[in-house]
Amino acid sequence: KSQKSKVKSQKSKVKSQKSKVKSQKSKVKSQKSKVKSQKSKVMHSKVVSD
Repeated sequence: KSQKSKVKSQKSKVKSQKSKVKSQKSKVKSQKSKVKSQKSKVMHSKVVSD
């Protein structure tokens, strides 16, 4: 019984770590998209200034 519960707790740990990784990946994605939008804004302003 104790062994099973140990396995369960480890599995849940792995799950939580995976979800952490997922959330970090999504954070990176959102930051990348922010950078993209800022770059496009800069390009646009350059075009307008010319």
